[in-house]
Amino acid sequence: VASISASDLVDTEMIIILGIAKLFADAISMGIGDYNSYKAKIDFTDYELQREEWEFENYKEGEIEEMIDIYIKKGFSEQDATLIINTMSKYGDFFIEHMMMEELELNSNIINEDPLKYGCITCLSFLLFGII
Repeated sequence: VASISASDLVDTEMIIILGIAKLFADAISMGIGDYNSYKAKIDFTDYELQREEWEFENYKEGEIEEMIDIYIKKGFSEQDATLIINTMSKYGDFFIEHMMMEELELNSNIINEDPLKYGCITCLSFLLFGII
């Protein structure tokens, strides 16, 4: 738009039309980028959740030891960490979700979210603030 505005070939209306077209193209691009980014995050989290579930089912002792080590590093005594983790490990789904947060810093709740929603929010926000 800026390079065309200096030219004598285009009038003010054309500059405004090109500016609006650029705003819409950029908004769509940003929305698609956010959609893809969030979709990748969901896919990665889902993959890690499935991996942790498999490890818990097939190597429960190792997963328990990992969590005990994490709790010891956070300042718990080995005895308290062992008690807490052994109690949590009785509740498989809870243990795996907690492990995802503590070990991988991933929130498994995002798996059920819709990346399209975030792409649309980004696109509309870009349009709104771009108009201002």
